[in-house]
Amino acid sequence: MYYFEEIANKKHAVDSIDHAFAEILQYMLAKQTVKSKKYIEKLETIFEIGGEGGSIKIERRKSDSKEVFIYKHNEFDPTDQGLDVNKRFEFDSFEEPFEMINSKYPWPQLYIMTIHKDYRNYIIAKLVEKLNENMVSLEVFGFHKQEVEEKFDIELIYSVNENKEPNWNFKTIV
Repeated sequence: MYYFEEIANKKHAVDSIDHAFAEILQYMLAKQTVKSKKYIEKLETIFEIGGEGGSIKIERRKSDSKEVFIYKHNEFDPTDQGLDVNKRFEFDSFEEPFEMINSKYPWPQLYIMTIHKDYRNYIIAKLVEKLNENMVSLEVFGFHKQEVEEKFDIELIYSVNENKEPNWNFKTIV
């Protein structure tokens, strides 16, 4: 009878080990899934424009405690004269790197590749402001108008004021 008790105890021990191993494996897989989700959510493109041979992008890197906005500017020099551009800066807010782009480049006339929904309204306001400040006419912007409207889900409204200056506005397409 002792022999059968020993076998029963061993079987119980094996079952316990199998159960513990299954729990450990399940815990490790769950933890890895959480890490994978955090990794995927960690870095996302907020705004990106492209032109011939280059792009400018603002990414947001999230962690549990803070957000960092990363400005990336890359340009390719096909002439091999060393004029390539590879810049990267970090900021505490989206507005800072966006203002760098807004003040230096005619971004509404470049190819807009990405607009994150969280910053869509801010970017639309800056778009209209830039078109009006630079007095961009429909003739100059007409080529880009439809592309921009589709990207932002808006209708750009163009008029000329009493001083014959361009005036841009928009309405959201529902």
